[in-house]
Amino acid sequence: MRKITFLLSFMMVWGLSAQTNLLKNPSFETWADGKPVDWSFNNATGVTVSEVTSPVKGGEKAFKFTVAADAKSNPGLYQAIAIEQGKTYEVTINYYIESGDGTDARIWCNFKKGGKFFTSDELLATGYKDALQGPDNKYFPDEKGAWKSYTTTFTTPGGAEEFNFEVRAYKGSVVYYDEMSLVEKATTEKILNVDQTALSFSTTVGTPTAAQTIQVSGVNLTEVPTYSVDNNEFTVTGTLTVDGGTLEVVFNPTTTGSKSGVLTITGDGITKTVTLTGTAADSSNPYGLDDSSPLKSLNETFGDGTTAALPEGWKNIAAQGTKVWAAKTYGGNSYMEMSAYNADGVHQVLLITPAIDFDAIDKKAVKFDWKSNYTNGATLNVYVMSKDGKKDEVKVINDNHADGWPADYTTETLDLSAFSGIKFLVFEYNGEGKNVKTTTYQVDNVVVKEDEGTGIVSTKYEALKLWSATGKVMFTATAGESVEIYNTVGQRMYSALATDGQNEISLNQRGIVIVKVGNRIGKLIL
Repeated sequence: MRKITFLLSFMMVWGLSAQTNLLKNPSFETWADGKPVDWSFNNATGVTVSEVTSPVKGGEKAFKFTVAADAKSNPGLYQAIAIEQGKTYEVTINYYIESGDGTDARIWCNFKKGGKFFTSDELLATGYKDALQGPDNKYFPDEKGAWKSYTTTFTTPGGAEEFNFEVRAYKGSVVYYDEMSLVEKATTEKILNVDQTALSFSTTVGTPTAAQTIQVSGVNLTEVPTYSVDNNEFTVTGTLTVDGGTLEVVFNPTTTGSKSGVLTITGDGITKTVTLTGTAADSSNPYGLDDSSPLKSLNETFGDGTTAALPEGWKNIAAQGTKVWAAKTYGGNSYMEMSAYNADGVHQVLLITPAIDFDAIDKKAVKFDWKSNYTNGATLNVYVMSKDGKKDEVKVINDNHADGWPADYTTETLDLSAFSGIKFLVFEYNGEGKNVKTTTYQVDNVVVKEDEGTGIVSTKYEALKLWSATGKVMFTATAGESVEIYNTVGQRMYSALATDGQNEISLNQRGIVIVKVGNRIGKLIL
């Protein structure tokens, strides 16, 4: 009888242990200095947190978020909890929406590895993104005035070491939280997971990339997973067990162009795929630059203050990352802007001018304007670059002023006397997403002047016959001649290559314009 009693007691203790809530202070019963003990906050500007005794789901207290309609951002309440590979966990959240616009409360959980959050793509690859940042990747239902519960489960994906248990409230809302839990759940389900759904690479022919890793995890598998890739320009190595493992992927192209492949991982009848893409450039011109018609001057404003666009002949290239420079207009001014905010991973993004003839410019009077905001370590690096991608750094901007846009742009003047021949100017953003280094930079008014004696009034230019019809600039030219049109203050309004024969160009401009076609120049009144 004593043995049976002991066995029953052991089973009860084991059952309770398996259901232990891993969260600390899950019902918000303990507070200090106006905050719940063991919980942390983010984006708390414009947010009030309160200890309340009504309404409560259980116990004596609950947590209250009051978020101003003009709050700077949406606040989160979170704990980071260590989790184990191969184990399944259940998440439970009890919430009460008092007021708001229907987009008021949400679960916003994620995994961490090496102290960093899974990127959006990594979380998506786990299959849990919609449930852990949902439900169904949406807000909690708009059911005000009553306690509601949300529950979901997950099995620790490959590489995950911590689980960031987080709930949020949104601008203009009042939301209560209580009785949270994260518990380990027993499961017999066979699970095969990968932490990536796609990998992308970029390199030059004959130069292997650095390896990118894929974490594979298995739960209750009886077969060791196998893997294969259908394009031999992608090499995959690594050893897997029934518990998973790490695979490394390297891209080593043999020819130029865009390449693709599929990595297939299979175990116990479960198949996971990872899409592989790569861009292989010519090592003599990795960014696909054109230096056939170099400019002798440049006055780029990126638009007319009403609309903004990447000018013709410029390049906007993400050497790393998913975001690129954006053409924007605000307050009657157009400019280019870049930030790694709301992005994932390292960002190295190049804004490249058209080719410039450095033997024909005033090398000590190259200028550009810049602004920054939300500063946290991203840099704006300025380079002089040759067609083969070799760069010489001429300026580094790492601004750390307090938040807020400055009233005026800062003008930088560069001395590029050390350079000659045909080159390109590069404005390179270097940052990292997930609020690691996400400073926002703006670039405007890039000015390169011709050296004295080689301007548009120089006698080396021949006369250009111009005429207008229906408001268009008209002239004859040979295919491939460079065409540039300026206003009377020297701002370039148009740049392109001519077609053979009669050319017609429409401009949103009235008054006098100066037109350069090849080595010919003329003036026209529109």
